[in-house]
Amino acid sequence: MVLRATSSPADTSPTIPAGSAEEDEALVGVGGDRSAVVTPERMGSSATGRANHPAVLAWSRLHGHKRLPDAVEVLTTGKAGKTNAYRLCGLGPGGGSVIVKCASARALECERFIYQEVLPSLPLPSLHCYGFLEAGSTAWLFLEDAKQGSMIPAADRQRTAMAQWLGELHISAAGMPASPRLPDRGPSYYLQHLQDSQTLIGSNLAHPAFNSEDRALAEQILLDLAAIEARWASIEEICRDTPSTLVHGDLVPKNLRFRVADGKVLVLPFHWEIAGWGSPAIDLPVLRRPGQWGQVGNGLADPDDSAVQAYLSAVRVTWPQMDVDRILRLARTGYVFRLLASVYWAAQGLRCEWIEHSWRKLTHYESDLRTVGDAWWE
Repeated sequence: MVLRATSSPADTSPTIPAGSAEEDEALVGVGGDRSAVVTPERMGSSATGRANHPAVLAWSRLHGHKRLPDAVEVLTTGKAGKTNAYRLCGLGPGGGSVIVKCASARALECERFIYQEVLPSLPLPSLHCYGFLEAGSTAWLFLEDAKQGSMIPAADRQRTAMAQWLGELHISAAGMPASPRLPDRGPSYYLQHLQDSQTLIGSNLAHPAFNSEDRALAEQILLDLAAIEARWASIEEICRDTPSTLVHGDLVPKNLRFRVADGKVLVLPFHWEIAGWGSPAIDLPVLRRPGQWGQVGNGLADPDDSAVQAYLSAVRVTWPQMDVDRILRLARTGYVFRLLASVYWAAQGLRCEWIEHSWRKLTHYESDLRTVGDAWWE
């Protein structure tokens, strides 16, 4: 058992037999080395069910206190090795909730590193990490619940706060020594997505679910991807204009919360699962209007002027080479990256027997792919 923790909130009232064989089996059983004795699916809202929930047992083992949560909410159920996530209601400091993520240690290591070692070193507010636990091949990451105290500011305040926070993140992280421990998220990462998508689509052109029109559209998507790949050198050149830094990589509404403190809007992103080290381009599509954040395939749009100015004001002193035109090119390039990532994830579904959902997404992206293929980012 490997234990790593940032803090241990005090607690009392023991009800769980910490260190028992049953605890070890439940801890390892969710995504771990062997089948669980008790699984979340078999547990109701009873005290016994909560006491034996693997997430509660992991919290107890890590922090040494045994109070039960008011409830255990299942947020996501991992499939094919993906992350399980739970909310332990009332178990955190001050009666707040704790978010628990469960996956393999390898899958959670980057996010653990960012929460425990990177974000605390930056001059920005961030969600607190309550600790990290390994049990066999299973790992548990415990985080502050971003939902607590969150609010939705007016659109103009969201836009300005988001742009300022993003600029401060990029410049403050650019010089930190942590970069070798973060995965590469530069242009080569998204070029690999493009090439993998070509392979996935090309190898499934004969899928029995395709009719002639579907096959023709799939071939057009391959032409669009080839056109983007042919101009990849210009994307790399745009990215070279700006230093590499920490990037979140998935700044969409579901991964963002806002709080207000002393009249200032605080930005609290979470789900740093695909974060890494690379060009700030991938994060800059969030400079579009809030209603367009995270949208892919709904038409191309440049960033909002006020958001560009707010980002520029945050980075200009540290990055004097930055100007409005560079930000626009980077934001367009970032949208290309997001589009290619979306195509890649959708294309993986073509390997299945039932492809309707994945194919519907790919057809939705084709119009933007065709426009982007004409070097829209330049």
